[in-house]
Amino acid sequence: MSHLSSADHSPAPASLEDHHSGPLDVAAVRRALLARAAARRAPGDPHAGTKDHHGADAGASLDAVGAALVALAEGFDHHAQLPSTQPLAAASGRAWHVVSTDHQIAGRGRLGRSWESPAAAGIALSVVLPLEDGSDAVGAALAASRTPQWGQVPLCVGAAVHDALGALGVPTGVKWPNDVLSRSTGRKLAGILCQVGDQGRSIVAGIGLNVWDAADRVAGIASRYGSVQAEAPSTGPDLRERVVVEVLHALAVWHCAWLAEGSAPAGADGGDSLTDRLAAVSLTVGQEVDLHLPDGTVQRGDAVGLAESGAVLVRVPTGEGGRGAGTEVREFRAADVVHLRPAGGSP
Repeated sequence: MSHLSSADHSPAPASLEDHHSGPLDVAAVRRALLARAAARRAPGDPHAGTKDHHGADAGASLDAVGAALVALAEGFDHHAQLPSTQPLAAASGRAWHVVSTDHQIAGRGRLGRSWESPAAAGIALSVVLPLEDGSDAVGAALAASRTPQWGQVPLCVGAAVHDALGALGVPTGVKWPNDVLSRSTGRKLAGILCQVGDQGRSIVAGIGLNVWDAADRVAGIASRYGSVQAEAPSTGPDLRERVVVEVLHALAVWHCAWLAEGSAPAGADGGDSLTDRLAAVSLTVGQEVDLHLPDGTVQRGDAVGLAESGAVLVRVPTGEGGRGAGTEVREFRAADVVHLRPAGGSP
């Protein structure tokens, strides 16, 4: 397996040599992330303009998102092929470490479902998201106190992908708990898998996203899965690099917002809470849905919101067999649900 970096000139495997894309240009991704970090330096910083060996402002005071972007660029670990990006990222445990690959051959999604994509057709990456701001005892205590809110993190990852694709002109929404769908076609563009890592000090967020249209190379996917290429107003040979940069930038913004909200009351600045902002990009909230439960039953109800735990809030009938005259709002966590679909949708 070849490890690709800005200095790697090894030939691409034959599976990457198609008309869509070659190996990811890692150097271009790093440069773009560092440029965005530099743009977030504190206004009036007297040290602005001093460059380090990466080309970033060495002395500039960066905000939290800027610091995260630098860490993402410096910790970007790219491979030509991997079974899965998740184990390598989880083994690292280093905040904002990224593991990506041109071809993931044994990717998986929630509940052990597989995620497959032809070589170089999309992005497959995992990012180590810190659950504490800093490594001192206060940060660790804060992280522990927010355990009930860890379920928000996958929703933030989905919102980040939503924002990233929106920046490229592709309108999407987040289907609870972990899919990003096209608002134009309803097709799935991205899937997300989040796992707790490093003994509860981080969450490893895995993202699989279809960039180039693979319908002509993988039978049977055209009706369910879409691509950025098919929906973006402009593409170009660097589309995959632009998608990676937008996703990582948006991920830094959303996760830093999640970290910050743990140290301030929701909506303390007079704006909407993080939960409200997550609900605003949700395709599920406002729908009548069918919840397919582990015991084989299906619960129908109206999705009315999201909880701070990341659970979906569903108004369901009360009474025996759900046939009572009243209703109640119940929380359903991702672990409680096998599938969530629009009411009457196909299995």
